Amino acid sequence: MKKILITFLLTASVLSAQLKTNFEVVQNGIESSVDKLVSEINKNDEYSLEINSPNEYSSLTASIKNAFSQKINIQSSSPEKINFTVNEIHLNYNDCFRDGLFGDFYTERIVNINSTYNLEGIKNSIKGNSVSISLTDTIPLDKIDDLENNAYNFTRSEKPEEPFLSGLTEPLIAVSAIAVSIYLLFSVRSN
Repeated sequence: MKKILITFLLTASVLSAQLKTNFEVVQNGIESSVDKLVSEINKNDEYSLEINSPNEYSSLTASIKNAFSQKINIQSSSPEKINFTVNEIHLNYNDCFRDGLFGDFYTERIVNINSTYNLEGIKNSIKGNSVSISLTDTIPLDKIDDLENNAYNFTRSEKPEEPFLSGLTEPLIAVSAIAVSIYLLFSVRSN
C-alpha cells in the first residue's frame, strides 16, 4: 500500500503544470507568427529564409528558423525568399489581484509581438504583411523573478506593486478575531 501511495505522490508532483518562462512565451508567440505567415503561402514550394531582426532579438533566430523548418521546406538556394523581421516584443504585467480573501497574489502577463514579412521571387513579386500576436496568461506575483531572464531585456518588465490596503486585510482580520475571542471568553465566563 505504501508503494502505491509513494508512486502516486511522485507521479502527481512530476505531472503538475509548470509555468512557462517569459522567453518560452515569446517563443510560442514567434511560432504563432510563423503559423499565420505559413497559412498565407503555398506550403509545397521551397523557400529561402532571411531573418532581419534587431540585435536584441538575435537569441530568437534559432527559434524562428526551427518554427519555419517544421512548417515549410527551407532551402538556401531557392529563388522564393521569405524576409522575416521581429520588429518589437513588449512584455507587460497588469495590476495584481488576490485569489480569494487569504489567497496568493496573481498578475496578468501580456506579451505582444509585432513582426513583418516579405515574400520575394519568381512567383511572388514582393508580397508583404505584418503580424501582431498578443498572448495573455495569469501568473503568481512571487514567481515573476523566476520567469524573467536577465540576459534578455525583452523578457523583463516593471513588476506590479502589492496593493497597500490588501496587505492590511489579513492582520486586521486576525487581530479582530483575537479580540472577539477574548471578549467572548471573558463575557461567557463572567455569566
